[in-house]
Amino acid sequence: PGPVCMTRARYLAVVSDLHVDGFDRHNLNAVFRSKRLKIATSSDMPATYLPDGLGIVLGRIFDHSAAAADMTRFARNADGAELQRLIASIFRSCWGSYMVAIDHPHAPCPVFVRDPSGGLPVYYADRPSHVCVSNDVDLLQSDFRVDWNALHDHLLTEGLRTGATCLEHISEVGPGTTLQADKRVTSAHWSPWDHCHPSAFRREDAVEQLRHTIQDATAKLSADSKRPLAYISGGLDSSIVLAALAAADRDAHALTIATRDPSGDERVFARAAAEHFGVPLHERFHDLENVELTRCAAPHLPRPKRRPIYQSMSRLGIEVAGACDADAMVSGNGGDHVFCLIQSG
Repeated sequence: PGPVCMTRARYLAVVSDLHVDGFDRHNLNAVFRSKRLKIATSSDMPATYLPDGLGIVLGRIFDHSAAAADMTRFARNADGAELQRLIASIFRSCWGSYMVAIDHPHAPCPVFVRDPSGGLPVYYADRPSHVCVSNDVDLLQSDFRVDWNALHDHLLTEGLRTGATCLEHISEVGPGTTLQADKRVTSAHWSPWDHCHPSAFRREDAVEQLRHTIQDATAKLSADSKRPLAYISGGLDSSIVLAALAAADRDAHALTIATRDPSGDERVFARAAAEHFGVPLHERFHDLENVELTRCAAPHLPRPKRRPIYQSMSRLGIEVAGACDADAMVSGNGGDHVFCLIQSG
């Protein structure tokens, strides 16, 4: 089998009263246009329209009971002051990896809303005459300069994420946050503390709700994948993902990557998990030949990634995905955030 090719869906939004063109050269197709806002996407970017020409949702969005969210209930309100209620209503009743662009006729400017999970990036470039918003910084401008002060702060305070990136004039809208295009300011509209009500749950109910949430989310997010490849170590997070894929009846394969040193060899645990769920397991070893220390592990991101080992993981993952004809890669990364290991959050 040939190498697997997994592309990233992309979007570009431009807020400007001026005529906007140039989408074609990025191989993007126009999907939304108003007097102040123009949006184009790649053909593989999911798009769901808000009613009455109010805006568009890019990415994957679900409600808590259906496979896909019904956006028709979010009708245009007569007063632009209701915009905040609209945003709160979307956050309350929907989840996924999405960005909402809203151009309310009574609002002073378009707004961009990033979902609380942060699954779909929202970067923006501030220009004197317009604002560009995208999940891919390469679409925002063609010439980049390093913001050395921001780079210093990023390396000094790893894990402390702010809206600043390490590129001049490029900023990020945080998860659960909105961007007002005219003022170039962001404001938070979601907090995990709004959902923390320990006294409202018995332990048995909390366990069942957590199980249902994980299985439901995994089933919906993997619905378009015929054969996902799961990175597993046999630890808690990756085993939970493998269990949820099995519950969703996915034809999954698993990959575990070990070091030659026993301290980084978890194959015995990965084998136990794969055998329990009846999933084919591929075993590989990390190799220094797969790591270039002078190259960033994620060069497409506007902040450097410190862990060169991800280069080895990516190369081995692509190799195995091609061999087993996988069409998606999944992992337990992020599980620490859910279970409150603050150092990784």
